Amino acid sequence: MFKMQNNIMMPCDKIFSIIEVKLAHLLFPHNDEIVALTDKITCELLIQAYNQGYFPWPFDSCDLIPWYNPRKRGILEFTDLIIPKSWLKLKRQKELYCSLNKDFESVITHCRDVHQSRNDNTWINEHIIQAYSELHRRGMALSVEVWEKDQLIGGLYGVDINRLFTGESMFYLKKKKVTEIIS
Repeated sequence: MFKMQNNIMMPCDKIFSIIEVKLAHLLFPHNDEIVALTDKITCELLIQAYNQGYFPWPFDSCDLIPWYNPRKRGILEFTDLIIPKSWLKLKRQKELYCSLNKDFESVITHCRDVHQSRNDNTWINEHIIQAYSELHRRGMALSVEVWEKDQLIGGLYGVDINRLFTGESMFYLKKKKVTEIIS
């Protein structure tokens, strides 16, 4: 997946240009998980990158978009999934329900807005929203929504490529209700 070229680890898959890779090494010499920096993010670039295990993670102090390839990753296996009794109780009461891909745009926008309202830095900017929304229209990004009656109170969005789902961000507006579902 990587090869040495002029003392720099270069991705072998030709997603990123040599300049984009070298720039990452110059600006972030002590972070080998940042493999490239680009000035744009497109749906096509997202598809190529996710297929190779890379993902974008922009931050405020950089006008360029860092692309990551972390050594360690969290993996959830669902072979022994247990549905919490609290979720079954709430489901029977018909207080809350979940949906899939009912309102992707609202979910990704809430993810951005909730972080901004808490004075957190958010990596979800307009370029990210546009690119992931296009992925969604192509059937490669999805959202899960949590509703209380007809009000969206929580959700997450992520990428679904080659039988792998990566959760990108999540939000909640009513912590107690949403944590009752997932705890």
